[in-house]
Order: sequence, then structure tokens, then C-alpha cells
Amino acid sequence: MEKDNLFPKIMSEQFPYDMGPWITEKSEKGIKALIEIAKLLQEINNSKDITDDTKHWLQASLSEAMDKLNVLYAFSCGINTGSGNERILLEKHEKGLEEIQVKYGLLEKTTEQFEKETEQKETENRTAFYKKINEYLQMEQYPGRTLLQELFEDNIQYLNERTINAMFLKHIDNNLFQMANGEIDWETFIELATEDYKNLVLPQNKGR
Repeated sequence: MEKDNLFPKIMSEQFPYDMGPWITEKSEKGIKALIEIAKLLQEINNSKDITDDTKHWLQASLSEAMDKLNVLYAFSCGINTGSGNERILLEKHEKGLEEIQVKYGLLEKTTEQFEKETEQKETENRTAFYKKINEYLQMEQYPGRTLLQELFEDNIQYLNERTINAMFLKHIDNNLFQMANGEIDWETFIELATEDYKNLVLPQNKGR
């Protein structure tokens, strides 16, 4: 997730505009290019066609270039120094770049952090939904179509797209429709829905 920040302006006597965004853009492109070189060096690290001295020289030169470019990158973002972060970039590549961008205020969070938070939120939503279904299955009388219908309408599409046991949700939803139309009674619905609920929830718990 990109972050909107007001970084210190970098002015030049030659150009009558802020050079900061331009420096940020160019240094980032340079870092990405060096990351690709770092990937290549990892691939040829075990090659016998290249001497160890050459490998060490290439690695040292790459590290030096990344360090200097990273300092420039940090400076354009208003950070006093980015020195020392070149190791993160050289070892973690794109993931490392995102970590640096969070440090420099260019991103709010890394892709990994965002995906982890999204997964956690989906788990919480799914758990809350299952809990609500279970509450309805404990009722002795039909609570009314509106409550159950709203519960499924708000969640069925969301969960269908993210649950490997979506067919059990569909069974419950279909039986709810039949019960609301008088085709089956509440007791029969509870019996059928309880079985589907077990199949829906238990596989989720096994993976934990």
C-alpha cells in the first residue's frame, strides 16, 4: 500500500522545481536493477567457471553500489542515512525493498504484512459467521426469515469465494429457502443444517 507523504523538497539552482520525486524514482529503479544482478550472482555462486576472487569482487562492488544508491534513495525521502540497509536489499530482494520503503515512509506496509492482516481479518469474519450459524441452530423455534436471510446474503458470496467447503454453505442456504417456503419444517431444517455445519466447520479446525 503506497503512502502519501510530504518529503523535504530538494531544490536546484539549475531547475526551478523539486528534484526529490525524480531522485526517488531514479534511485528506486537503480536499486531494482541491482536486485536483479544480485539474483544472478546467487545463481552463479556455485559455478566453477568463475573464480572465487571474481565472485568476491563482484559481490563487493554490488554491495558498494547498492549502499551508495540506497543512501541517495533515503536522502530523497528525508532520511538522514540509509547506510547499512543494503544487506536487506541484497538478501531479500523485492521483499527487502518493500521493507526499506516502509522505513522510508513510501509504503504503509509490505505486501506480506498486508496479506497477513487480510488473512487474519478473513479468519475472524469466517469464525464470526460460523458462530452466528451455530447460535441459530440452537434455537427451538424459527427466528424468522429476515434474520437468517440477512446473515446469508451478507456472507454467502464472500465465503463461497474463500471456503473449500462452500457446497455445505449452499446446502444450508437452499434448505433455508425451502423451509421459508413451507417445504420443510424448522426441525428438519435444523437436522439438515446441523449436519452441513459439522462438515463446514470441522475441516477448518483440523487444519489449525
